[in-house]
Order: sequence, then structure tokens, then C-alpha cells
Amino acid sequence: IYRLDSAWDVAQFLLNECDNSATKILRKVIRESHCLEREGQKVSGLRYLGSEEVKSVCQELEKVSEGDLNAKWDKQKMLDKRVYKIKFFTKQEDWQYIMEHIHTINKAFYEASENNQALICRIEL
Repeated sequence: IYRLDSAWDVAQFLLNECDNSATKILRKVIRESHCLEREGQKVSGLRYLGSEEVKSVCQELEKVSEGDLNAKWDKQKMLDKRVYKIKFFTKQEDWQYIMEHIHTINKAFYEASENNQALICRIEL
């Protein structure tokens, strides 16, 4: 189990900004993963990626450096795109906190990829 808190959306935004893939696959880290369904109904807050998608995302994550992420910090753009809780974060004070989330995301995808596993994401607001 990997845990992220309110900084997950900032991490997702920065990863998306660094995504140079043709399909913009890093959007699938959280936001555009598949909704889990039970008996034909979407299960609120549960999303997943299959093992092959996990491997593809992992390959793209490996291409993103901390310097790349740092260069993409643009608070006004994040405010305009309504990134969750960005009003409360500053680059100067919260960069390491955001990077902990990026490291957690990288670790989750790396370990799942190495073990040929899918990932399930549960979002609680």
C-alpha cells in the first residue's frame, strides 16, 4: 500500500507537464486511469491500470528528472487548472514534500512493473 495526501494533484500536474510521450500516458498515473466497475456500475473513488499500462507508465516516469519537474513549477498555471490545494503550497517551502509524493508514485509503478502487477488507486476526498 502506498499513501499520498493532498499533494497528489500537484505531483500529477508536474508529471503531466513533463510528459513527452506521444500519448501523454502520465495522465494515467491517477486522473485518467480506468474506473473500477462492479456489476456494470462505476465504483466511486476506485481507479486502476492493468499490468501492461503500469509498465508503459513506469517507462515514462523513468525519463522524468527532478530538474524537469522543478522547471515545470508554475503556480499561476496550477491555479488556472484548479490543481487540488495548490493555494496552500509554495515551491520554496513544499518542494521536498511534493518530491516525496513523486518518489512514492515512482516506487509504486516500479514495483508493480517489476512484479507484472496492476495498480488500483483509491481516491478519498
